[in-house]
Amino acid sequence: MMDAGSSGTRVYVYNWPCRSTANSPADINISQDALNTRVTPGLSTFGSNIAGIGPYFKPLIDFAMKNIPAAQVPQVPLFLRATAGMRLLSQTQQDAILTETRRVFRNTTFLFSNDARLFLSCFFFFNI
Repeated sequence: MMDAGSSGTRVYVYNWPCRSTANSPADINISQDALNTRVTPGLSTFGSNIAGIGPYFKPLIDFAMKNIPAAQVPQVPLFLRATAGMRLLSQTQQDAILTETRRVFRNTTFLFSNDARLFLSCFFFFNI
């Protein structure tokens, strides 16, 4: 999970038990001890520098890859939640940033669908 805030983007590497059957409890208990690291500035600063997005995400992706067993990486979904600064950009700039972010994420070995949506929201997806 990547949280793109106004002053930086942080990647969180979570571990949670998967449900093994349809009758398993629906609750997912996400570890509060998630591994994380952060880069600055905020993703929204790339509105006029789309080429900088790949290098921006590289240390975050490298951190996640280092902390997930290699054999499991293709099964690990990659999510981005963008908040704050992204809302201040024009729709054209938002679209350009998210299009390039999709391209960067598709070029990783993480589970990321070509039609995956990246979310602009006014709240954090996981509040830890």
